Amino acid sequence: PALPAGLSFDATNRQISGTPSAAAASQQYTYTASAPGGATATLTFTLEVTAVPAKPAKPTLVAGQGQIGATWTAPAAPSDDPITDYDVSYCGTGADDCDDPLNYADWPHSGTTLRAAITGLEAGETYRVRVRAVNSAGAGAWSDYASARTSDCPVGNVCIE
Repeated sequence: PALPAGLSFDATNRQISGTPSAAAASQQYTYTASAPGGATATLTFTLEVTAVPAKPAKPTLVAGQGQIGATWTAPAAPSDDPITDYDVSYCGTGADDCDDPLNYADWPHSGTTLRAAITGLEAGETYRVRVRAVNSAGAGAWSDYASARTSDCPVGNVCIE
């Protein structure tokens, strides 16, 4: 059978390479190699291409005293592999280089709820927040980030702004 769309087999180096362009059902393949002198070796393997969820739209943020509330819309997911969770991460722009993905901190989120409240943040600081959807195939692409500035009033104080 043909390999899934986007994959190819290089007979010279005996490798399958490429990036699948769509999900493909499980398919069995058999490869036989022949050596000079007639010796052969056969390998049978199964290949299945699964798809991760699409990239979510940028989240909507509401900033408060030491916290930011984030909401988002569920992106498209493969019909046979629904979204099971979301990853949420944030970066404070005052202390970190938020253009570097390694400077984002993960915020605990479990399940398919389309919201998160990121708490314990510094007063008067601007934060970037992004989300991504997860299914059994893995995590999709991160959304574009949204930015919000927390209240200048420290947590525990009453301020009129």
